Amino acid sequence: MKTFIFGLIFGIFSVHAQQYQLDSINHIGYRVDSLSSAYQVTDWQRYNAKKHLLVVGDNHIFPHRYATKTVIKNDKEGNEIYNVFYRQDSLSKRWIAIQKDETKRKKNKLINISYLNENGKKLSPSSKRISKTTGRITKTVYYKYLNKRWLRNTRNTYTENEKGRTVLSVDEIWDSDIQQWQGDKKIVRKFENDTLLKEEITYTFGNNEWYEDEKTEYIHPNENERTSIQYVYREDGWLPTQKITYTEDKTNRIFTNIAQVWDKEQNKWQNQSRLTDILGENNQSTSITSENWNKKTQTYEIYYTNKYRYNKNNELIEYLFIKPNEEEGRSIFEYDNEGNLLKETRYKRTSSAQKWQPTDLIENTLSSILFKDILDKGFLSNSAGRIGKKALSEQKLYRYIDGKYLLYSHKKFYYSKR
Repeated sequence: MKTFIFGLIFGIFSVHAQQYQLDSINHIGYRVDSLSSAYQVTDWQRYNAKKHLLVVGDNHIFPHRYATKTVIKNDKEGNEIYNVFYRQDSLSKRWIAIQKDETKRKKNKLINISYLNENGKKLSPSSKRISKTTGRITKTVYYKYLNKRWLRNTRNTYTENEKGRTVLSVDEIWDSDIQQWQGDKKIVRKFENDTLLKEEITYTFGNNEWYEDEKTEYIHPNENERTSIQYVYREDGWLPTQKITYTEDKTNRIFTNIAQVWDKEQNKWQNQSRLTDILGENNQSTSITSENWNKKTQTYEIYYTNKYRYNKNNELIEYLFIKPNEEEGRSIFEYDNEGNLLKETRYKRTSSAQKWQPTDLIENTLSSILFKDILDKGFLSNSAGRIGKKALSEQKLYRYIDGKYLLYSHKKFYYSKR
């Protein structure tokens, strides 16, 4: 759901004179529903979020509050130098580093090192990868940290054609006994005119040679239809397993994916599922329906339907999730005059005959910084930071419990000038 929304409204903007980078996200969560099996929540409906109590195994009572934050540092070009994830101790209020990812760049080498806090005290090296590109070939070696030493683990080598498409990818495993790389998996791709993928074959390594394992053929009969056929290799040759056909009806704005499986007994393709996407006048999805094939009735049956409604500014204002005979979901979106998403209210019901019951509420507070001036656009979009023309300053998530919205999550976004 979130991925759709942020992908839908993601835009490409021009570079502004002043640029900013996202330095950190400070997150405070208030757990107001059931946790993992290691904890037990009691009488939570009698308390608001600030007074919420958690009962642990030995019956000691702690404030039911936790906090996390992510700190990011970038270089002048906007490339990430490090990324540190912290969790706050609920008693001492001390921030404890849980994980750190560090990136170093040296000419044609890219070095990534990950650190983990496994003893609750400090970060220690965990894994490392070193990538080196020479011409069209890129080699990446993966290491693991053991007994204060970096040990080779796996290696990937991929080769690109003139158009930048990967034509060969080889995975290997380091054999410490013979001190050599041993083959593991290989993927070979064939293209038409160096861009249109026609075939992909996967090989596995055994007994010092490569064996054919899986194959996918891609067929493009015309510009409105594409088909992929998957095979597995058996003693008697390639055996088809699945076929997916994508068709476009551009006149009616209907796009369909049909999946079929191979029936060995009848020696023919059998329907499996169908996905239909219907677009509106502005080429935005108005309905997406997933159907499964019923062998007994020989018809498609609806599995779920997503419906989308937009305002005159082409902004999504309502989303519906409908699953026959099961729970239905609904989201209402509210924007400011500049098209920035301010609020999302979520509802659910068990049948169309019932009234919608609120479940969640998301409130966004905007900063004065324009989104086009943010360097970390991808990271922001994945972290609910892309909500319109402006970047996020704060985001609050509430859960609706016993007739009240209780604060469940509070995120603050911090930026600095580049």
